Amino acid sequence: MYHISSFRIEGFWGSKIVECDLKPHINIFIGRNGSGKTTLMNLLSSVLQVDFRALADHDFTSIEVRLADGTHKRKLRVEKILSQQKGYDTIKYRVGSRRFDLELSPRNLEARRYVSHSLSALNQFHQRCLEVRTAMAQLVKVSSVTVHRQAFRKDEDDEDARSRLAGAKPPIDRRLDQITDKLTRYQLQLAERASVVSTEFQHKILLSVLYMKDFDRFDVKSAQQAAVSEALLTTAYQQLNYFDDSVRKRIKEHVKVLSRCISDLKELDKQDKVSIDTIMPLPLIKRTQQIVDLSLDAQSKKNDIFKNLNLFFSILHEFIDDKKIGLSSEGLLNVVLKPQGKSAEELAAADPATIEIGDLSSGEKQLMVLLAETLLQEEVPFIFLADEPELSLHIRWQEQILDAIHRLNPSAQIIVATHAPEITSQHGDAIIDMEKIFQGKMTS
Repeated sequence: MYHISSFRIEGFWGSKIVECDLKPHINIFIGRNGSGKTTLMNLLSSVLQVDFRALADHDFTSIEVRLADGTHKRKLRVEKILSQQKGYDTIKYRVGSRRFDLELSPRNLEARRYVSHSLSALNQFHQRCLEVRTAMAQLVKVSSVTVHRQAFRKDEDDEDARSRLAGAKPPIDRRLDQITDKLTRYQLQLAERASVVSTEFQHKILLSVLYMKDFDRFDVKSAQQAAVSEALLTTAYQQLNYFDDSVRKRIKEHVKVLSRCISDLKELDKQDKVSIDTIMPLPLIKRTQQIVDLSLDAQSKKNDIFKNLNLFFSILHEFIDDKKIGLSSEGLLNVVLKPQGKSAEELAAADPATIEIGDLSSGEKQLMVLLAETLLQEEVPFIFLADEPELSLHIRWQEQILDAIHRLNPSAQIIVATHAPEITSQHGDAIIDMEKIFQGKMTS
């Protein structure tokens, strides 16, 4: 996947030119209110995600985005052709060597609503949109986080839409609901992958009891050097979901007998004969070691499956230290309050106090959304756009949030717009001043 190496926007706000090179990891746009940060973020997001409604609504003449992936380069160009004579706009996409022209049908200027002449024309338009999005999806993956602004669809920006949304949840709560649902599905997908590992482990254990020519050749020296771990064997049976007190006792006896056999073998050179009790358990030494090895391999695979999810919660708790946030086996988010000033005995005796995920503070919700959105990128090279990610975050959190995002997905290109000096404090070389990227006015 590609990241943005540079962009050039002509007709920004109707007459200006904006041009900028970007770094592959972290980029921070700063500027006073009204300097164009949000407009810029919206334009980049709209171009990369092929949002024709947003492109039609913003003032620009052309946008050229240069993409890079190592030594590979691509160019994306979008033009907006305004035609007063025809009464509609045309958006021209150039994705590499491919060209797509889309005519935005006559619009009702008062409602800002685009209406197609016919159903067939509408279907053709949507088909072309799909073709452009498919072409773009082969080049970039984009995640855009702007949870603090009340967003209406352009075709719903009227009184009916506003009355439908009256009493609706705030944008941050709606985004949190979406991200919670995605986290649930993500956790269940990981659980399914872990289940496959467990099934493979069980099958290998069953096969291990069957004779294998190379495996079942007895080597005295190897047996003399063998060691049997009760702890590792216990873990193996726990992974098989077959463990209770009776199994624990059997494992203890098993380890005891094999340890004695190994000890007797080490004395073999000093003895004239070997007891039958020493010989009989010998085949179990290799079998036991194989079970342990298979168990360790399965556990390693499971740890790898849940690695990013565990890192997500670890980073989350670096910020939020008075609550424990986790996922149940059903994939549901739960929040447990950590009592302050109580002894370990009191904590053990008390029932844990819980709250709903929706009862978190606005800053905690914002943090959850930012980190969860990054987690769900699954370490794939994403272009991660965030407008004012610092809103509602504590100053210390603002200082740490970009590094936390980068830890969760080191492959992401992070592009943010901010007013907060704390966001920029750790990344001075990533700052881009809006006033310095304006190249002046276009000439007619």
